[in-house]
Amino acid sequence: MLACNALHAKKGGLLRILLGLLTLLLSYTSFAAVFKSDRFFPQTPAHCQKVKPSHFKEAPLTFIYGSEGATRRGFDLEFPIARANARTAWHILKDGKVTRRERARAQEKSLRLLKYVDLLHSEGPKMEFNFSSEGEILEVLVISNIQKQPREFFHFLEQASGRRFHPQDFYVFGSVGYSRLGDRRLGELDLIIARKSNCEVVAIGEVKLGHRGLGKARRQMQRFINFYNREIK
Repeated sequence: MLACNALHAKKGGLLRILLGLLTLLLSYTSFAAVFKSDRFFPQTPAHCQKVKPSHFKEAPLTFIYGSEGATRRGFDLEFPIARANARTAWHILKDGKVTRRERARAQEKSLRLLKYVDLLHSEGPKMEFNFSSEGEILEVLVISNIQKQPREFFHFLEQASGRRFHPQDFYVFGSVGYSRLGDRRLGELDLIIARKSNCEVVAIGEVKLGHRGLGKARRQMQRFINFYNREIK
């Protein structure tokens, strides 16, 4: 009898060890995904500054933003700035300062472009954009637009998902790289829409200034969804 009890106790001990190892393995698997923010966004709540796998409670909605005329090419959304005007704004802003002469140059193009240059010059540095690439022009404009005039964007999300969204409950940020723990970066999320209360990510997006970038944007979105299904779900 004593020998039998000792055997059961030994088996029970081994079982607890195996369960502990399994729990540890599952914990490691659950957090195999790593996110790294490349910029600071002041609109992001303090408790959400560090993006975590647990913020993705379900597969996020996806969307692709383009420049003027992009929706006719298959993009989900567009911002009213032509590619040529975005390039002009980039040349004006990339050295980090806007002179009176450059503002006059923008005004010659259009009053709208002048407005955009002023907005970019004001808002870009707050989000740590230095306009090292032309595409950052559209990223800043889109983020600012979603923040200040969210109705169109959230209407799109509602139409795409069949769910109701209250814009005041969400914040927008981006420039977040993702990878598997210990591996090289797999990709970057240009835009992320998340809930202020618990940081839950509800949508991710790509921004492409050139209309020819639609195919690449779709592949980038699918790459993250595959990553989510493999590493986070």
